[in-house]
Amino acid sequence: MSQNFLQTQKFRLSGSGVTSAATSIILQSFAFPDGTNITDSSLGTTNYGTLEPGTTKEEIISFTGVTQNASGTATLTGVTRGLKFGTPYTEDASLKQSHSGGAIFIVSNNPQMYEDLISFNNDETITGEWTFPAGGNAKAPKSGASYSEPTDDLELASKKYIDDIAIAGSPKATDSVYGISKLSTAAASATEPIVVGDNDNRVSPVSLATVDADQVDALAGTAGTPSSTNKYVTDEDTTGTGDVVRESALPPFPETLPAYEDLVVGDLLKTINDEGTYKLKKIVGIGDEISDTAQYDVDYLSFCYINTDKIIIFYEYSNDLYAQAGTISGATLTFGTVVVVTSSNAIDTKDLFVRKVADDRFILAYNHFNGASTTSIKGVAGSVSGTTITLGTAVTPYTDAHDSNLRVYGLVEVDTSKFVVAHDTYGSAPNAVVVLDVNVSDGITLGSEVNLDDDDVYIRIEKLETDVFIAFYYDSSEYATFYRVCSVSGTVITVGSIKTFIAPGDTAELGDNYNIVQAGENSGIIAYSQNQATTLKLVYYTRIGDTLTFSTATSFIDGCSTAFSNLSFDMIIFGNYLYTFEKAVGLKKFSFTSSGEFVLLQSLAETSRATTGKFMDKTETEILLSTYNVGNQELLKFTPLLLDYDEFITSANTTYNIDVSVPIVDVFTGFSSLLNGLDYYINADASGLTINSTYQKVGKAINDTTIIK
Repeated sequence: MSQNFLQTQKFRLSGSGVTSAATSIILQSFAFPDGTNITDSSLGTTNYGTLEPGTTKEEIISFTGVTQNASGTATLTGVTRGLKFGTPYTEDASLKQSHSGGAIFIVSNNPQMYEDLISFNNDETITGEWTFPAGGNAKAPKSGASYSEPTDDLELASKKYIDDIAIAGSPKATDSVYGISKLSTAAASATEPIVVGDNDNRVSPVSLATVDADQVDALAGTAGTPSSTNKYVTDEDTTGTGDVVRESALPPFPETLPAYEDLVVGDLLKTINDEGTYKLKKIVGIGDEISDTAQYDVDYLSFCYINTDKIIIFYEYSNDLYAQAGTISGATLTFGTVVVVTSSNAIDTKDLFVRKVADDRFILAYNHFNGASTTSIKGVAGSVSGTTITLGTAVTPYTDAHDSNLRVYGLVEVDTSKFVVAHDTYGSAPNAVVVLDVNVSDGITLGSEVNLDDDDVYIRIEKLETDVFIAFYYDSSEYATFYRVCSVSGTVITVGSIKTFIAPGDTAELGDNYNIVQAGENSGIIAYSQNQATTLKLVYYTRIGDTLTFSTATSFIDGCSTAFSNLSFDMIIFGNYLYTFEKAVGLKKFSFTSSGEFVLLQSLAETSRATTGKFMDKTETEILLSTYNVGNQELLKFTPLLLDYDEFITSANTTYNIDVSVPIVDVFTGFSSLLNGLDYYINADASGLTINSTYQKVGKAINDTTIIK
């Protein structure tokens, strides 16, 4: 808890004031006398104020925060009304009153504030943490002006008390009481004396008066009887070539963990933390496809989770834009009624971007070309109840009277309910970024567009931190790729200076062949291919100020196709891995570090699924969804990608019920038709084993049913 104090003037209630039941208070302004807005950083944990002081309607309130509104007003949040004028200083419903617009409000030092302050003459219970100067400082806490020995078990001990009992204050040791003793002979090292127990193997177990040569050359056995057959362990013994065999003192192998779920023979297992208890869970790999029955043109689509079991999808079909919400239960995906977003022959709808605003709420950015005279960038927010979609009123950040190439290139959340959309027009008009701020009623406050560069195309935007994003773009006049770090205040965007990623020159042309993804606060990964090559390059970037630092590019041959573009190539970071998906290339999984070290862990060819693939991240679960279409059927499908098969620990050798202890073994049985002597690996969908090398090896088959790790 923190207590901050403010020096302010009088404020007045905004609008029609507040009712006695209001839980938030809007002021005409809330600023220091010098005009600086008061923000949360200026406030303490709990702050106090008075409505209409000095009148019969005087009311004490507390509040925990403030929101400075774009209109200049300020909203007090976390408000508690009708606090008592005396002890116990708590809320009293009878003291809550209504106050008209323009009524006076002051920040005040009410009795509730003094209750939190320390009084020298009162008994106090300290709930906060008090930090005193370092030891030895004269200002360190003392107990009185003269020494007295502590008597209460909870009383702090003084330095003198500790000094007194450290040695002289302890009792002498006896055969039944721990205490002070002294060495029986001078220590070999006066600075590091050692007490040796009589069971130390360096102490002879027999009397020195009767020892003979045989006993001197031997150790006592388990029964404590000296014998010449008892030997010292030598280097030969530790390598297995000596005469001594010792039984390990380690716990018996294997150890066990409880089953997280019912298991059968041959289940491949990993460990998970189930509310503080480690258990063994089945590895599930890539799940079975789930699909609906509708036909779509999936060249232009976007979708996202809006709840843990609900998705929304927008797609173009027959030159119009449609939406559907769907619920997922196990392997079943159920779509609701189709909603028509545009029905005016909106041909050539380019990229669509939908993002989650909050549970069951979303925002969509798209372009709308009516096929005749105008092309517009549109933004619309909405909500979903069950699978019923309700759309708010669309806003139009930009309209071009002639250019059918106008397209949206990105939609990124930079703060709660606040998004940035980017578009370009292939150089025929300025290319821009603009803020869309979604309110609780699914209305959108539209900011002013900010141009990046008149000749830029193929824009990519991604969040760096709250209210800061990065914008990459390709300059078709210079054959170069640049970037600008942009910040957002309210709905106003400020762009940083132009910086270079790929310097001008035909040999470095990127065009549309790149994508970016956020890896953490102020960091990310850019994937690109130069000059329509099939070599995928990955670079890690970090931001300081308005400049990015790039790692050396790591190249992967056949990592992408010559048709690599933002429409065909998608990537996502899930856990500690980077996943990429591209048509005719398939799914790839990479490990990476912040220093820019990338390793290709797994490559799953998807040549039979040679159309667009996109990822969808399911928050707080293992699930990724990829979507693509099959052949010319244009059937949209979804595949859960539970890519955890790199966490293999052991295998079930028999059937186990949930919570039954399962041994962690390195000999796995219960398989069939294995080829003796071959290495086996977990296959792509974790449904079983393969002899094709993956980065997760299980072990070697020693017969047709058994593998050793």
